[in-house]
This record gives sequence, structure tokens and C-alpha cells, in this order.
Amino acid sequence: MGWWHTLWHSAERLSEVTYRLQVIAVICAVCAGGFTLVALIAGRRSRTLEAAATENQQRKWEAERKRLETEAATAALSAESATKLAVHAKTNLTVTQQELNELRQNQEPRELSRQQRSLLVSKLSPFLNQDIQIMPLTGDEEIQSFAEQIQDILLDANWNPQTVITMEPQANYPPGLLLQVTDLKDHPAAADALRTALQEVGYIVAIGTAGDVPPKSMRLIVGSKS
Repeated sequence: MGWWHTLWHSAERLSEVTYRLQVIAVICAVCAGGFTLVALIAGRRSRTLEAAATENQQRKWEAERKRLETEAATAALSAESATKLAVHAKTNLTVTQQELNELRQNQEPRELSRQQRSLLVSKLSPFLNQDIQIMPLTGDEEIQSFAEQIQDILLDANWNPQTVITMEPQANYPPGLLLQVTDLKDHPAAADALRTALQEVGYIVAIGTAGDVPPKSMRLIVGSKS
């Protein structure tokens, strides 16, 4: 019976060891499963954090892009405004310069240049011995000087200019030059030539009639500059 008892005791020991090994295996399996679960959870959380970080970075990039676009639009608008202001200022400066030039020209006395004198003589020379009265309005040295220049040109063109003295005030006549003839339809061709030549050198000449002008003659009234 001794050997049977020993065998039985050995079987119990083997069963106990086997049971413990099974328990340890179960515990290991549970631990392994736990570690796997932890790893899965950690991996999922890591991916979630990465996705959140990526989304946050994209938001930052989008905000930066919008900021740069806004700055670019603002800079473009500022540049456009500056350009408009520069153009406006340049336009005003040009207008002011033109007004200044006109004012300076209005203040300067009328004077016919050598080229203008030559042109007038060449245009008027074909009408030899044409009678004409030159009537400068009184009270202005500039009028008298300009009338004398015209008279000299007419003499060079072989016309017969005669100066007529008048005491009528300038207010009775428009400024500039006024050519008077007997009839607007029937007057010397030289009258049209004189008017056209003076206008070619920059002087507007009005035309009118006067009953005291001889039929084959004309009268040039020299008024104020403006």
C-alpha cells in the first residue's frame, strides 16, 4: 500500500502544480490582454492627439493666411489711394501752373516777335498801298506800344496806315482788336487778309461796321489786352 499512497500523493502534487500553472497562464493571458488594451487605448489617444494637433495647426495656418490676405488688400488699397492722391495733386499742380502762366502772360505787354512780324509782312505785302486807320484807345501805354508795332508792320508791307486819335474811353469798346469796315459783305479783300494774318499769330480780331469808314478803307481799333 505504500507505493500506492506515494503514487497518489505524487498525482495530487502534479495536479496542484498543473492547476497553478493554468492559473499563472490565465493571469499572463489577462495581463497580456490588458497590456494590449492599454496599447490600443494609448495608440488611439495618440492618433486623437495627432489629429487635434494637425487640426489646430491648420487653423493657425488658415488664420495666418487670412491675416496676410487682409494686409495685402490693405496695402493695395493704400497704394491705390496714394496713387489717386498723387494724380490729384499733380492735376492741381498742373492747373495752378497753367493759371500762373496765363496770369503772367496777361501781365506782360503784347509784343510781336521777329517771326510774327515777318509772317504778317509776307501775308499783307500783296495788298500794296492799302489805306487803313489805326486807332489806339487812350489812357494805356501798352495799347499805344502795340498799335505802333502794328503800324510799323503795315509800313513794311507797303500799306498806308494813318493814326487816328480818339478821346473815347476804353469802356466803349471790347478788349483786344476790332476791325471796322463800311459793309460786312462789301469791303476790301485786304481787310480779310489782315484779320486772318493777325489771328494766325495769336490775336483774335473782331469785325464790325462803322459809317464813317471810307468804302475802300478800314479802321483797326486797338483796345486793352484784357
